[in-house]
Amino acid sequence: MNDVLRQDVDREAELDQLLEIELGRGRACYSSEEWAALREQFRLDLLYPGEWVCFRDHCTDDLRLVRREVVFHSPSQERWEAFCLAIPEDEQGTIHWHYAETAEELAGIPRRPTYVDPLRRGRPTEGPEAEADLDMLLEIELGKGRERYTAEEWAALREQFRLDLLCPGEYVLFRDHCTGEGDELKLVRREILCHSPSLADVQAYDARLSMEEQGTAQLIHIDFPGAVGGR
Repeated sequence: MNDVLRQDVDREAELDQLLEIELGRGRACYSSEEWAALREQFRLDLLYPGEWVCFRDHCTDDLRLVRREVVFHSPSQERWEAFCLAIPEDEQGTIHWHYAETAEELAGIPRRPTYVDPLRRGRPTEGPEAEADLDMLLEIELGKGRERYTAEEWAALREQFRLDLLCPGEYVLFRDHCTGEGDELKLVRREILCHSPSLADVQAYDARLSMEEQGTAQLIHIDFPGAVGGR
C-alpha cells in the first residue's frame, strides 16, 4: 500500500462528517444499512474532489454495493493515465475510474455521466455481462439503487444511459426500438450495432448494411465524461 492510500484508511471518520454535511442530516436519521450504502455512494466525491480516482467495487451476488475500494487517486490526469496503463490485464475488468468534480466545477458544468470503466474496450456491449455492467454503472451514476425505481422507470433509464455508460469515447451506430406513435412513442430498447474509437471502422460497418437497415440506424459520438464540448 502506498503512502497516499495508507493515509486514506484513517479517513472514515472524516467521511461520516462530510456525509452528514452533504445530506443535511445526521446518521441517526438512517438505519445502519442505509448509512453504509450512502457512505459508499458518496465516498469518492466527498473524499477526493478535484482528483482522478481508480476504484474497485465489492458487491453481493445481487449486485448490491458493499464497499468501494480506492486503489489510486491523484489530481494529475497524467499520473492517472500512467496508472491505468500499468494495470495487469487480469485486473482490468474489475477496476473503474471516476473524476470527482470540485464544488466550483459542479457549479459551472451541467451534470453529465462521470463514472465509466476506462477499460471496457474488449468487454461486450450486449449479453449478460454488459447488462450487469450497465446496471452497476447506472446505480453509480444516479447515486441510487434500482430498488428506488419502478421496473418501468429503471428499464427506461437503462436505455437512456446505455450508450454513455457502455461506449465512452467511441463512435456508436445504434438502432432504437420503440412502441407507440407521436406523443405515445416510448423507447423500449437501444440496440448497439457497432462501436469503435475509429469513425472509419463504424462507417465501414454501416456501409455493409442494406439500404433498409441504414434507414433505421443512427450514428453518434459519445464523449468521455467531462470532455470539453461534451453533452
